[in-house]
Amino acid sequence: MSINESIYEIASKPLITIDINEYVSNAVNFMYDRGIRRLAVKQGDQIVGIFNLVSLLKILLEGSNPANLTLSSIELESPIYVSKTTPIKEAIEIMNKKDITSVLVGDPEKIYGILTTHDIIYIISSIRSEVVVQDILGRDYPVLDINESKVVDAVDNIVNKNKSGVLVVNKNNYVGIITMRDIIKVYSDMGMEGLEVNLIDLSIDEGAYGSVGLSLSDIASIMYNKGSDVIAIFCSHKLCGGIDDLILTKHFNKIIEGYLF
Repeated sequence: MSINESIYEIASKPLITIDINEYVSNAVNFMYDRGIRRLAVKQGDQIVGIFNLVSLLKILLEGSNPANLTLSSIELESPIYVSKTTPIKEAIEIMNKKDITSVLVGDPEKIYGILTTHDIIYIISSIRSEVVVQDILGRDYPVLDINESKVVDAVDNIVNKNKSGVLVVNKNNYVGIITMRDIIKVYSDMGMEGLEVNLIDLSIDEGAYGSVGLSLSDIASIMYNKGSDVIAIFCSHKLCGGIDDLILTKHFNKIIEGYLF
């Protein structure tokens, strides 16, 4: 893959939409059933916004019940369009400049697909870059102790620290990762009461993990193959940080500095 290829080649297709008058809780269940993190919101024939899991987590953190809210009553991410011939590199630069997690491919009259931060994991996994984990490692990636935290603590960290998940430990021992996708499962299964569930009462997957000496292309490959937006990083067998799709997107230009054509 070349970073100069058009965005059309890599964009997720088709674009999945939902009506603006639908309840937020129904949108969440719809996303959970399809394993996706965002929906394009339609009013009539027009896309008027993007509903993503960050929007849901903010609603939960405020204590509002998504079952009582329609998509028309909440703040949505504004839809940003790029041409289907836009190079991948340029599309990602637009995402970073506007601080958004997706762009629509096409125009309001004809939409071909959507490029998301999850797609960027695949892009990085498909190129050869000599940039290593150490160069962008988030050593301050949020960590929660399984014995002392609830689901709401994970939500709080994800929202307020702008991350896609949290790392979970038992004292100093690595347990696994809770991502936005795990939160959506808890909400779909338990509703608002799921926020007060103790982490120790959940089945937490060990998730994706790798070592600090790996290249970012290798790390992205592990994430992509695991289907995870977050990866735990170890330094000499000790947990020392994490990387997620948002961090990879933010540092994309740095990553391609070591791109081997």
